[in-house]
Amino acid sequence: MDQQAVLAPAPGEIMMREEAAALLRVHAHTLDRWRYTDEGPPYHQPRGKRGRVVYFRSELLAWLRGAA
Repeated sequence: MDQQAVLAPAPGEIMMREEAAALLRVHAHTLDRWRYTDEGPPYHQPRGKRGRVVYFRSELLAWLRGAA
């Protein structure tokens, strides 16, 4: 089996900050604050500390279910 196919996320799984904020119905700055205070949903920075922040839709939904 092709390793790229196994590692590739499902379409729509990776969400940018603004998309994640819209899904959670919060302002994008709220996500920033949660990141800096170690609160909120899990996030990823694939390119290190200075890289762009992304969220996985499945993790956001799981966090939302747990936070409710």
